[in-house]
Amino acid sequence: MNLGVTDITITGGEPLLQSGLEDCLASVPPGRAIVQVFANAAALSADRTASLKKSGAMGIQVSLDSPEPEGHDRNRGKEGLFELVASGVRNALREGLLVGLSTYASNDSVAARQPPRITALAADWGVHEVSVFDLIPTGTLLGRKEAKLTAANRKALLRTVRTCPTRSTS
Repeated sequence: MNLGVTDITITGGEPLLQSGLEDCLASVPPGRAIVQVFANAAALSADRTASLKKSGAMGIQVSLDSPEPEGHDRNRGKEGLFELVASGVRNALREGLLVGLSTYASNDSVAARQPPRITALAADWGVHEVSVFDLIPTGTLLGRKEAKLTAANRKALLRTVRTCPTRSTS
């Protein structure tokens, strides 16, 4: 932190599966840097959320592949994961953590208008931010170069930013 580090994000694999996560969070001196966890939220129970907050976490970034439960569950290979994400988000918000949803953009997701629908879902849930990353072909997408955004779909995605719903702060 003497190098000017002000934001530390703990990511994975899946950091919520690590038994020493809270010790790692607590090792960051308060006031020197903000700490957040980037997770899939499957293990984000009320108790675990309270433990993360007590250990110094300021926020959690949660991966969400689809605004529909069946799409997210299919992509992640686990039935019921979408509902665990929704529950984890509620737990984190109740605990006072800043919460972000993170998704990726592919040609298919842009065509299905998934990023703006995830933004609408985030607004409904009371989430603080949404991050949309370019798809990186790994795992089941490895070798599927056609999934990466075309220039036209990148422009279409950027145009949707102007029409995404926001939550009123007043």
